[in-house]
Amino acid sequence: MNLEATIHDDWNPGNWLKEVDIKMGQLEKSTAEKIAADARAIVHVSKFDGDKEHLKNRIEVKASKYYQGGWTVIAQGPGNYTVFYASFIELGYSTTRKHIPAQPYLRPALKKNQSKFISSINNSFSGD
Repeated sequence: MNLEATIHDDWNPGNWLKEVDIKMGQLEKSTAEKIAADARAIVHVSKFDGDKEHLKNRIEVKASKYYQGGWTVIAQGPGNYTVFYASFIELGYSTTRKHIPAQPYLRPALKKNQSKFISSINNSFSGD
């Protein structure tokens, strides 16, 4: 994705800040979609996962409910309570009888895209 913020001769800080806000929103959403795709590729399909693809299909990108909160990648949360075990897979869990080790998928996907996101910001807003 190539984003540019242009300063015009009739530069108005309010307009420029709006343009930056729009471009950042686009960049955030694009990065969140890449993180979600990577998480789907990484996620371990669990024996708890009845149709063997349910958790992968429930990893989604949603706008934050908070003002200027950006975008979030979720596998469990509002509307996703049927995938209650998503955090168990990510973080691991223990019962009195067994221990299931963590099989992270969201954190590695985030880490993979973190430096790309920062580079994209630098490339998008570096100007002449």
